[in-house]
Amino acid sequence: MYIIGLIILSFFALVGAVGFITALFGRSFDDSNPSELVLKALTAETAEVRVRRAAERCAQLRCEHLRCECLDDEALLICEKLRREYPVIEAVDKAEATEKRL
Repeated sequence: MYIIGLIILSFFALVGAVGFITALFGRSFDDSNPSELVLKALTAETAEVRVRRAAERCAQLRCEHLRCECLDDEALLICEKLRREYPVIEAVDKAEATEKRL
């Protein structure tokens, strides 16, 4: 019984060690999958607050691209102005967003 307990304990220790090493070194070697955050249905009333929050979250998560899909021209203008402060922002209107999906 003692040997079976040691085998089970060593198995879980090995799985934990592999998980720990993967967590430490796995992210530094994986640059092939850039992250992107998409904000859909932005209006003039909510654009500035949502984009600022998403840009802060994007900085925390280290994402490379923040795409803002705007419903009206005022929201598009707000996103373009915020791009000066946050260079990861790409502002598109609703027509361009549907074209890129198709």
